[in-house]
Amino acid sequence: MSQFIAIGKFDNKMIYFDKKHSELYMLPMKQETAPDFRWLVPATSIAISSLMAKLNSSVIVEPIYRILIVLVIFLLSILLVEFALKVPDKEKIIKFDSKRYFEWDNFIAKEKSNFFLLLGIDLFISFIGGIYTFDYLKTGINSNLFIIILAFPLFYLFTFQIDLVNRFKILRKL
Repeated sequence: MSQFIAIGKFDNKMIYFDKKHSELYMLPMKQETAPDFRWLVPATSIAISSLMAKLNSSVIVEPIYRILIVLVIFLLSILLVEFALKVPDKEKIIKFDSKRYFEWDNFIAKEKSNFFLLLGIDLFISFIGGIYTFDYLKTGINSNLFIIILAFPLFYLFTFQIDLVNRFKILRKL
């Protein structure tokens, strides 16, 4: 677990809170343009529909295989999220003085209200992911596996990477 908790994006800077020293830090963000993925939507929808048709036609019978598949999905999801969203090193970030910005109070209020939205999404994903995981382990229907593949990385992201509980505690202090 990292010592930095991401607070949010403020004035084109990513703001982090250092749990050890109780200080704010910032990481200037580069101006990036998002790639155009509109061409990817039709190809992805065709691939997913054919994959779902293939998955629905087969059932994994052995329970030990189902357990192993779910464990591998969980481990790969954790690796994916951890490598995709690394918290920056202490050398790369700069100390942040919030008193220099007039909009800081509005930013904190907005982030506090976003917490409840993120918490609701996290609870929903956890509930759906749990139901489909148990159903897959019980029945072996592979279409449930697709929902698990989508739900667990999001659950891990919200619960452990974003660390909603600590983030809310920090926002209440700020």
